[in-house]
Amino acid sequence: MTSYDVITPTSIGTGVAKTSLGTNTKPTQSSELIEFIPYQAPTGVLTAGQSMLTETAVESNSINLLPKRVINAPIIGGLGTFTSAIIPILEAYECHTPLTSGGTEQIEVFGQAQIANTAASHGLCITLF
Repeated sequence: MTSYDVITPTSIGTGVAKTSLGTNTKPTQSSELIEFIPYQAPTGVLTAGQSMLTETAVESNSINLLPKRVINAPIIGGLGTFTSAIIPILEAYECHTPLTSGGTEQIEVFGQAQIANTAASHGLCITLF
C-alpha cells in the first residue's frame, strides 16, 4: 500500500541555520520509505543580485536511515522578481528504506539556507511511504 505525508510549509528564515521543518510519523501499514520530494519557495521579493539556494535533510532517530541531504535546485532572482514568477523544480529522491510494518517510526525533515538573503524562504517536504 502506498501513502504519503506532507510537512507543513515552514519558514527557514533569512540566515543559514538548520531549521526543523517537522516530523512525520509513518502510517502504521507502510513497510518502506519510498521517496521524498523537497520543495522551496521564497516568502518575499528577492533584491538585486540575490538568489536562493537551500538544502533539505531527511533523518531519523528511530530507524536505521542514513541521513539524506539534498541541495535543492537554485532559484535565480533579481531586482523586482516576484515570488509568483519563481517556480521551483520538484524532483523525487528515492530512498527505498525498509520500515517495520505496524511500527510508528518517525522521519525528521530539516531545511537550511545556504545563502543569507533579505527574503526568507519556505521549505516543505512530501514523503511517500
